Amino acid sequence: MYRVIPTWGATEAFLPDDADLLIENTETGATLKRHNLKIIETLFESTACLIASHKALHSSKAVLINSIAATLSRAVEEQ
Repeated sequence: MYRVIPTWGATEAFLPDDADLLIENTETGATLKRHNLKIIETLFESTACLIASHKALHSSKAVLINSIAATLSRAVEEQ
């Protein structure tokens, strides 16, 4: 018997008192390690994508879209 509890934000605190198992979306696993937790199986890998319509890319919104893309790229490069 099991029960699934959807959570948002930091869920590492649920273990071990409130849960036996955690399915977590993690980038490096550092937070899990800090809580003495161990990744036992990778269920899948994902990629974040910024998507814009062709129409938006060729409109007055293009400057804003390109600014958001550049900001996100810089944030990724800094890590």
